[in-house]
Amino acid sequence: MEDLNACRDVVPVIVINSAWELAPWADVLYAADFGWWTTYKPTFTGIRLACKNQNSAIYGATVLKSLGYLGWSDDPDAVYDGGHSGYQAIQVAATRLGAKRILLLGYDVKMSADGRRNCYDNRKTKPFFRWLDTYATLAHAAQVRGIEIVNCSRDTALTAFPRQPLARGLCDLLPGSALRA
Repeated sequence: MEDLNACRDVVPVIVINSAWELAPWADVLYAADFGWWTTYKPTFTGIRLACKNQNSAIYGATVLKSLGYLGWSDDPDAVYDGGHSGYQAIQVAATRLGAKRILLLGYDVKMSADGRRNCYDNRKTKPFFRWLDTYATLAHAAQVRGIEIVNCSRDTALTAFPRQPLARGLCDLLPGSALRA
């Protein structure tokens, strides 16, 4: 929570799935899974984005086109899906928000200590080891485009991107600025 609050009013924030409850002030809510939308019916007031399933529009989401499994989309209205929302949200940060430096928070990409697979415990999700492998495609594509992706997650299995503490990432993003306490 402390990490999210450090970002508030400093950088645009995309929350994924139920993480919006931790940061209802975020700019964008991204949730690819139609089942999530139907289960949680979020009251999020910012921009809502989804992928593939046009039915997500009934929950106020702009539905982006899926271009396939792996890749990088330069089209702000389409993403490669990678099989999970985190993969897609990185492309959204670059193409829809124009980010040249993307700081990842909460990208643990592993099962929690209590055995949950993700924030809403969808036990049908693909194993994390498959997700870990997908990020390498984004790392390469972002580098070619001059986009830096930094993993600022405190506890993570994700190694496709360099790691850095969030405070350092924010200072590097906004040189000369001081972070609020």
